[in-house]
Order: sequence, then C-alpha cells, then structure tokens
Amino acid sequence: MKKVGIADHLGLPYIAAYLREKGMSVQIVDTKLEGWSPRRAVEEISKIPAKVIGVTLPFQIYAVEVLNFISALRKKNRCAHICGWHFPHLCLS
Repeated sequence: MKKVGIADHLGLPYIAAYLREKGMSVQIVDTKLEGWSPRRAVEEISKIPAKVIGVTLPFQIYAVEVLNFISALRKKNRCAHICGWHFPHLCLS
C-alpha cells in the first residue's frame, strides 16, 4: 500500500473472508502490487486452478482495461467474474 497508485478495495477481500469461513480455498492476487503487466497477469493467473476468478473494477476509467483482461483470461479457457466497486454489472459479449 506504500506504492503510489495502489488503492485498497475491500470487495474481493470481504468475499474471500466469507468463502474462507465456509471452508473454501481462496487466493487473492494484486497484480498492480506485484508489478505485473496485463500479459504477465493473465499468464500467472491462468496457472491457478480456480473455478471462479474475481476481478475488481475500481474506477470507470479502467473498464476497457478490465474487460480486455477478462477477454484474455477467457481465451486461456478461464472463467472470470467482475466483483463490484462502482460498476459491478458489466456484460462482456
């Protein structure tokens, strides 16, 4: 959180905490904090054996970037689900 431009968004951590209480295995990866490019993020996340991948959309200005990221994950045959912030109801066709 000491890096400029990194913001704390609690939507996914709240969901993760709930799922852990229910006995599910959850991993949170902050690609910005890791310093990963979008391409590397797709490669690294594609290696994780997850049934659902939550993606935070922190601000409207990142909508295209986030949708492109999800499209790249889907090309790797990975599911993705946008979990909230201001615009939780986007549809990628």
